[in-house]
Amino acid sequence: MAAIVDSPPVVLPENPSEDPRAYLLLAAQLAGAQAFRQARVVEAALRIGYEGETRPATRVLVELAAHRRIWDSDETGLEARDWLLGRSGRLTSRAEKVAPRGVYRELSAASHADPRVMLAMMDSDHVIDLTPRRTLHARAVLLVCSSALLDAAEAVMRRGGLDDEQYASALARLRAATDAGWRQLFEDRGYGPVAAGG
Repeated sequence: MAAIVDSPPVVLPENPSEDPRAYLLLAAQLAGAQAFRQARVVEAALRIGYEGETRPATRVLVELAAHRRIWDSDETGLEARDWLLGRSGRLTSRAEKVAPRGVYRELSAASHADPRVMLAMMDSDHVIDLTPRRTLHARAVLLVCSSALLDAAEAVMRRGGLDDEQYASALARLRAATDAGWRQLFEDRGYGPVAAGG
């Protein structure tokens, strides 16, 4: 996040073809700040054991990751500009490609007044348990936050031309720890050992 805070202010050109980097950098900065805000929501909810309440914020993190993928594949800056102007269009199909199968739909349902969310929580005695808890889901959500914040910081560094060895080294250490956390989570869920980077 220091890369976002320390990066220079962006002046947008009238026409993105003049300097598409300005749109790409501003989009990266705003997406990074939004990811930070969502990570704070997740952290606060998990601190008191309300992991179910993290789903809407997790959905935003998945959507931001989808947008970043779109921007990374479009050096013209037009996709970033459209996002900044609120004209990026439907995101569902793009977000579903970022998250594991079915996860984005689940996160979306939890973000709306969808009764299936509460029905899925009902046990065989028709009781819905709303007591605080922390399960493997809580670890997964924290890893999503860590990945999102790392992606955001790396995007700002790349788009802003920041070449700071200390930041890069710190991000590499955090990325390695996050990747190790994902591997351990998959092993704990019974998927067996997962190769590095897998």
